[in-house]
Amino acid sequence: MTVLGWGVLGAARIARSDFLPAVAASCVARLAAVGARDLGRATEMVEGHPGARAYGSYDEVLSDPAVDAIYVALPNSLHTEWTVRALEAGKHVLCEKPMARSSAEVKEIAAAAAGRGRPVVMEGFMYRFHPQYDTPAFTAVLAELGEITTAHAHFSVPLEKPDDFRLSAELGGGAFWDLGCYCVHALMWLLGDVAEARGTFTGDPDVAGSASLRFASGATGTASWGFTGTFAERLLLVGTAGVLDLELPFLASGAGSIHLATAHGDRTWTPAAANQFRTQVEHFTAVVRGAADLRIPLAETLRWVTVAENLR
Repeated sequence: MTVLGWGVLGAARIARSDFLPAVAASCVARLAAVGARDLGRATEMVEGHPGARAYGSYDEVLSDPAVDAIYVALPNSLHTEWTVRALEAGKHVLCEKPMARSSAEVKEIAAAAAGRGRPVVMEGFMYRFHPQYDTPAFTAVLAELGEITTAHAHFSVPLEKPDDFRLSAELGGGAFWDLGCYCVHALMWLLGDVAEARGTFTGDPDVAGSASLRFASGATGTASWGFTGTFAERLLLVGTAGVLDLELPFLASGAGSIHLATAHGDRTWTPAAANQFRTQVEHFTAVVRGAADLRIPLAETLRWVTVAENLR
């Protein structure tokens, strides 16, 4: 397989503005099909992608033999259902976060994958594919911190439309599933298993919230998120030998500074800009080819979703 044929489920903004340009920019991926409830929107999305087909249903995308992998860009409430259906159709699946909102749903996805010969399935936390993390240099910087003792992650994006779908309980909305999940996911990636978790949520679905985490290592972490306040994202790691502050830990396609302070002095630098959606697509393709190990396996999804359940 030289090029992976992608089928997209849904006409969400993230599919139109981020995923499709990433596929177009990659030499190992091509758009094969788009399915949307509105055929007109699907037709618009395939423009500029030679040979791609537009469908007025998701099932037609799953039935298209030119589709090797599915990108699920539907409302949160539909993620697990269509990930399972895509796996049962024999397709590889990259699902936008959150792939699942309960540990039972993650186990349902794992069972579907196992029943079809274990196609590749991954949750789309694209921040993990930015070069500020995906380099030996980041590992070296972490080593300079010594043992991480505490950390804080924050992500806020103002949401001014009261009828925004991200505030729909029926569609699985809420600030935690849209923003807070990044914070908890990143803290667990860097600090390991959680021994105790407590959360506070404002509104239902929540428009803001916070979490306090105690890790098995003895480290502690806090997270905060919300649709209130100004746009802001930060990741602060405090170790026994230094402090690391990342300005754009999640949405980092542009320039965002990183500051490291240790006993040997302070350093500030800006990592290279990158299309982290493209590098995510190319990593996924390499895994399908057997040329790489999956960076975000289902076991990791199960770990963080189990913690998310305990925050409520």
